[in-house]
Amino acid sequence: GQVHYDIDVPHDAPTMRGFAGLLHTGLNGATPTAIAATPDDLCQQLGLQKALGALRVRGLTALLRRMKRNARDLASPV
Repeated sequence: GQVHYDIDVPHDAPTMRGFAGLLHTGLNGATPTAIAATPDDLCQQLGLQKALGALRVRGLTALLRRMKRNARDLASPV
């Protein structure tokens, strides 16, 4: 009933490691339903676009979408 993630971000990307860690902390161990309910615009809701460049926000958004897709795939009957 829970989804567990292992996120690997290069050591030479400390900012992305930090924000990926936030996603990991928030979603690791959650149910697929809870993960799917996470808003796609989470980065914008948190105001990260003000602190990060557009490329980093796109990267984090892509990571979130991948996490959500994986959770949906796990929840779907095969």
